[in-house]
Amino acid sequence: MGIKLTNSFIYVLVIATAGAFGNVVSGLLLDKFGRRNTLTSFFLVSAVLMFVWSTVTSTVALLCYRRLAYFFSQGPAGSALYVYQ
Repeated sequence: MGIKLTNSFIYVLVIATAGAFGNVVSGLLLDKFGRRNTLTSFFLVSAVLMFVWSTVTSTVALLCYRRLAYFFSQGPAGSALYVYQ
């Protein structure tokens, strides 16, 4: 795709903020629906997004899908999996 190095730092910042919001949202959903239901739904959505991500051809679409995938994969990992160790 030819992503420039300077743009990649901005993209990582944008994608990482999605993980932070995912932590907050999944934490709220954990209290409401429980750990198992929240983790299952978040990880299933994340798995579907990973398959869709493989078909992306533009940089904007890559950024959008990766941000959603990071929201649904990193969010519950930070709020649910690390809390109960």
